[in-house]
Amino acid sequence: MPYAMQEIYPTAFGNKICIAGALQASDNPNAPFGHLAPTTDVHIYDASTDIWHQGAPLPQARHHLGLVTCNNKLYGIGGFAADQQNPWQVRANVFVSNEQLTQWHEISALPIPQAESIYASLNNNIHVIGGRTTDAHSKLIDTGAHWIYNNGHWCQGAPLDIARNSAASATYNDLVYIIGGRQFSQSNKNMATVQCFDPKEDRWRALAPMPIASAGLACAQLNDKIYAFGGEQYIYQHSVQGIKLVASNSFDTVWSYDLNNDTWKTETFQLPSTRHGLGAVVLNKQIYVMGGAVHAGGKGTSNSVVRLIL
Repeated sequence: MPYAMQEIYPTAFGNKICIAGALQASDNPNAPFGHLAPTTDVHIYDASTDIWHQGAPLPQARHHLGLVTCNNKLYGIGGFAADQQNPWQVRANVFVSNEQLTQWHEISALPIPQAESIYASLNNNIHVIGGRTTDAHSKLIDTGAHWIYNNGHWCQGAPLDIARNSAASATYNDLVYIIGGRQFSQSNKNMATVQCFDPKEDRWRALAPMPIASAGLACAQLNDKIYAFGGEQYIYQHSVQGIKLVASNSFDTVWSYDLNNDTWKTETFQLPSTRHGLGAVVLNKQIYVMGGAVHAGGKGTSNSVVRLIL
């Protein structure tokens, strides 16, 4: 990739891959995350030439911006604005690009500010599910809120039974799958939970859990399977003095979920390095895995792209 980036939600758009609204490597001494900053940059990868180029910039800088392709349009949803005083300003804005990716404009905002959600395009609708929002005191909290965008309006879908953030998603046979994530209210405890949403019944169904709980992972669906890549974990110690972070780690593991048998498998192949905050996109029946950071948090942000041929 042109820059090292993490906390990305890339998507296929036409025969290209788009990334926007990342935490991107920055030389700005006032960057909110030290060496990382939110960005207006839009990066477009052409697999036929193996070349990246720039698209029209976003109207506002974001990180953790959700990207979704729906009805031949590219949508940028929610995410965080950031400055040195507050690098986690959750937003409700929604931007849409024209088909040529030369111009963005703002459309109907999410009903609530939302970021670190899952994003899915299914049957001409956009789903935004879970993540983080703010409470009445402007404090960040997890949410199970589920919004569906159709014909210019947001309506409510069945919410998650357990609010969570930093999960991953995929779609298959008219269902939306949510995989993993973590609970901010439980000291960022990772979840192995897997569920699918049926829009015809407006309900969630429980499925076989992941072999290992993971958050900040990426997923992609190919050949009757969902592949899950990497992620991170934080471990806290509780005592009378309070809560203390004692360890963190990230994963290089690749798992696959068999959509026909509701079973998980830990694959024998791994990512080239541990990675979280990465993205995974299917293009031309191949999975492209990109970006993220080697270490939990902001250290070791990568510009790598690997291609998985199955």
